[in-house]
Amino acid sequence: MLHCLPSLQKLFPYQAYDGEEMHFQEGGFQKLKVAGLRNLAGLKVVKIDKSALPCLNMQIFGNCPLQEVPSDSQHLTNLKTLLLMLIIQALFLASSKLGFHIWNGTLIIE
Repeated sequence: MLHCLPSLQKLFPYQAYDGEEMHFQEGGFQKLKVAGLRNLAGLKVVKIDKSALPCLNMQIFGNCPLQEVPSDSQHLTNLKTLLLMLIIQALFLASSKLGFHIWNGTLIIE
């Protein structure tokens, strides 16, 4: 339903979603610049279609039991900041898929 808001630029559903999967569908959120997904206790999977979120430049994940960091983030050509808070396990599992790795606590982007 929210994807029908054509001018929405920021989305911060804090403890406001209890599903296991969040899917940003094709053509949705055309002007969204910042998405902050925090304290979503049941969220395990985030899917992002190729033409969704074309203006997104900051994506925040915090305190969500994600099984992996969305590999679909590679489609987000304007993404400048990916902030991961309290998702260490998912970060390690997804790091090679997303083109970075962690060495001695330092984020290395390849």
